[in-house]
Amino acid sequence: MSSTAQIAANQANSQLSTRNAMKFGLTSSQIILPGENEADFEALHAALAAQLQPATDLESMLLDDIAAAEWRLRRIETVQNGWLTDRLNGTRPEHRLAKAALLMMSDEIRRFQKYAASYRRERESAWRKLAAMQKERKAEEKAKSEKLQNEANPAPPVIVRRRSSAFSPLETPAQPHVLTAADPPTMS
Repeated sequence: MSSTAQIAANQANSQLSTRNAMKFGLTSSQIILPGENEADFEALHAALAAQLQPATDLESMLLDDIAAAEWRLRRIETVQNGWLTDRLNGTRPEHRLAKAALLMMSDEIRRFQKYAASYRRERESAWRKLAAMQKERKAEEKAKSEKLQNEANPAPPVIVRRRSSAFSPLETPAQPHVLTAADPPTMS
């Protein structure tokens, strides 16, 4: 059982992490955040659906994962660019490149890049799973189609022709003797 002090500490930590997630907005479980354009997300999803053509519910779920990860990745890039622009405002033009280089090594940029890498891995993992699933489904569909086609149109019997005999027409090959019950037993 947790003590009162432990419960209070856990609640305080929870508030800090919640505030940090809301401040960043990068770890939100919501796909479309306030201020983002839902129509843009729907256009991204539709474009991916047209390209990937999911045929099953599971394939559609993987498509959703790909679209969500791509959307979040784009959000990170937008937020990062806005953060950099904000930090560079008021900087003299001749000093912007140097200041931008310093900012690129900051903890904030590392955090942006950490989230970006995570969403890239998520997107690529879902993409690989979808590709493997579609490849397997298409192979099964092809095998079923070929089986149905073979059942509908059975192959004609194969006629095997014997090679002509090596004997001349004047010679008759010796016929093998088939033993019958009337033949006397032989001693070997």
